Amino acid sequence: MDQAQHLKTLLERRNKLNVEINNLNQDLAVKRELFLKMQGAIEYLNEIGVKMEETQSPAETPQSVETEVVGE
Repeated sequence: MDQAQHLKTLLERRNKLNVEINNLNQDLAVKRELFLKMQGAIEYLNEIGVKMEETQSPAETPQSVETEVVGE
């Protein structure tokens, strides 16, 4: 394979990766927004005194999730 062909292949692969990264970033933004909406609803319900029934065992109780908002 000559160097020009190698360069062309590398550029194509880079462009494909760039598209994949952009798609992942879009998916991440959508999921982050959904997470924040759910978190807000949970906080609201906790603030107004809504409690869950005590039917879940401690192993089934949802754990707190730490999130870090990363700038793009």
